[in-house]
Amino acid sequence: MSEAQGLRRQALGHAEASLAHHRAADDRAGQSAALNHIGWILAQLGDYRLALTHCHQALDLALETGDLNGQAHIQDSLAYIHHRLGDHAEAFRRYRHALDLFHQTGDRHNEAAALVRLGDVHDAAGRPQPARVAFAQALAITDGLGIPDTDPLRAGLLERLAPGPT
Repeated sequence: MSEAQGLRRQALGHAEASLAHHRAADDRAGQSAALNHIGWILAQLGDYRLALTHCHQALDLALETGDLNGQAHIQDSLAYIHHRLGDHAEAFRRYRHALDLFHQTGDRHNEAAALVRLGDVHDAAGRPQPARVAFAQALAITDGLGIPDTDPLRAGLLERLAPGPT
């Protein structure tokens, strides 16, 4: 097992403990966040079907509690999972929803990160121009936030927007 997978499995254990804690406290918003975190980690481990189950449970709770930023994060997770499953149409739909919610809640950093992932879906779907537009929008947000070039989000954007070999 790679070190990264080992760390993810450890993180999964922590997220599952967090879920148990929030369930014991009957903290539905905390349960939603923990379920989404579990889903995200499962997606990183490649268990997309189980990840979807956890994220859908998280979304139900986030809708019930009215947590818009939580809903945005969950939509982002669902979009990522659908992208990995090759369902670009659903990934586009989920990312657009996440972007709307991140914008509504003023979460500009996560809005930029979601734009990067949306651009990656466009690239995977063979749509380089919309990908560049998404990357440019994300870059404009990072400019506005004053994020340095060394930040991983901004560095990844600069790399994606760099001119390719001619």
